[in-house]
Amino acid sequence: MSVHDLMLDTLTLFPTATYLTDQETVVQNMHGFRLPGATEASTRKLKDLLGLNHQNFDVFFDTFKHNHMAHQLLADYSMGASPSRLQATYDYHTGMLVPRKPTLLPAGALASPTVFNRHIGQREYSTDYLLFFESEIKRLGFKETLRYYFLQRPLMLRGIGAVYHGLIHIGYAVEYNLPQVLAEGLAISAVDHLDVDEHADYTKIVTQTVEDNLANVSLSEVSDNHITALDVFERVIADSDGSTNVIEKHCALWQVQPNKEDIKEKVHQMYVAATFVYGATSRPNKPVKLDFFLQQAMMLKYHLRYAVFNFVSVGRPAIHRDVLLNYPVPHKEGVENPWLPIIAAATENLDMHTAKVIRSLGRADLMWGDRRSDNAFLKAAQMTVDTVKPKSLEDHHWLMTGIGKDRSWNEDSKI
Repeated sequence: MSVHDLMLDTLTLFPTATYLTDQETVVQNMHGFRLPGATEASTRKLKDLLGLNHQNFDVFFDTFKHNHMAHQLLADYSMGASPSRLQATYDYHTGMLVPRKPTLLPAGALASPTVFNRHIGQREYSTDYLLFFESEIKRLGFKETLRYYFLQRPLMLRGIGAVYHGLIHIGYAVEYNLPQVLAEGLAISAVDHLDVDEHADYTKIVTQTVEDNLANVSLSEVSDNHITALDVFERVIADSDGSTNVIEKHCALWQVQPNKEDIKEKVHQMYVAATFVYGATSRPNKPVKLDFFLQQAMMLKYHLRYAVFNFVSVGRPAIHRDVLLNYPVPHKEGVENPWLPIIAAATENLDMHTAKVIRSLGRADLMWGDRRSDNAFLKAAQMTVDTVKPKSLEDHHWLMTGIGKDRSWNEDSKI
């Protein structure tokens, strides 16, 4: 059994097969992460808004930006958002989205492998791929469509590239058993532009065999199973090698064994690494800044390599653990659980990424919080709601200039 098969079995997120025309069954089978607060009314509202987004809007807008509607609706819903809050999220997104593109190919044309491969990476064909994947989900089923097109074909690398957007979309589809969202995620992965296209060395690294990747690593290091995902980032920081070889040099030390226990442990390690890379890369004694690209890193081997690639591209920032671990979490009188005000703030936040970050950190705390004494997930969540407070569509609070670069820490640097 392959690692990909084991990951699917480990997730166990595939209830009775459904299709997007069977909306009632889809809603009943949503078994993903949810906090108390979902009601019949909010579930109905979620279903209606996801359907409107799917039928009316393209998966991209402004040429290259991604439609985040489904992400934020599901994140808000999972944290107990009311129907009116979900409607506000929908209205916020429709102000920037664009209608679906017209189809350019005859129906069924993408069933030809030649035609399918010819238009990969061409965003003008987004609707053609969307409709094709809808038909494939109906023909093959949810799980087999995901396995065949994403796990066994080049779409996985493309879905992870472009700052994870295809993978994020597919992740929500898998977690909540939403075929229409899976079709959207596969369409994004099919036509998105790889942001590693201009970095030939990195592209070569990702497609090499494990044996090739380990060629420059000592056997003693390879056999060390104690190297964690966070260790990999810290080794990259300490390495003076300025080439893209530094990525595989250290990522090759982190191996995923084809068994459920190791996969679960490596997922845990990726969560921890993502939390510290996201929340502990502000400079000491400076106002907190949160890097836009690093927050997207919140299936394993490729994910780590691309996460490290992004980490290098934003300047290899030092990881100051104390910046995160000493971050204050205020105590509100009468509120014993510090997560409650954070969740409330996240669901009310206009920013299209904040709720997703808080949801990811909250889920990490549910799974592993009782194994950690540092409250890292909680503190990263508090840092997020304290820092990202947009008042309009044009109000940006994410650092876009590279958190490891000196220019991003100038007094007049804009977030």
